Amino acid sequence: MSFLLNFKKYLRELQRADDQRKKRWLISTSTISIISIIILWVVFFNLGLKPIDKKQEVSSTDTNNQNETFWQTINRGAESIKEMFNREIKNIKNIISKNFESIKNKTGKTNDFSVENEIDSSTSNFTPLPKTPLP
Repeated sequence: MSFLLNFKKYLRELQRADDQRKKRWLISTSTISIISIIILWVVFFNLGLKPIDKKQEVSSTDTNNQNETFWQTINRGAESIKEMFNREIKNIKNIISKNFESIKNKTGKTNDFSVENEIDSSTSNFTPLPKTPLP
């Protein structure tokens, strides 16, 4: 009971302390909490990788996977994600290059037209416009 009273008293002192001390306590307790959560997560993850029933028949790849450690599994997954990411980047590059070529072809086209020098008799009746100087 005295431990609990001493702890409450210490918390009251910490509440009245300066901001520097409060920040140190916040950072240190947060760090300890995060590290303990990560350690527990790794331990439970490793426990989950072990086979449940040894009597089951497994293929050769499954037996290799059962002997892997946590970090080997993480590395294998990271390599798989890296390969998938590289494939997607290549697909995006191909799509961009195809679109770029399509845009290049469309903008590179020139319209061909011909002008014939025939004078229509109906257009000769027009009076020329007066020339106006530009400001």
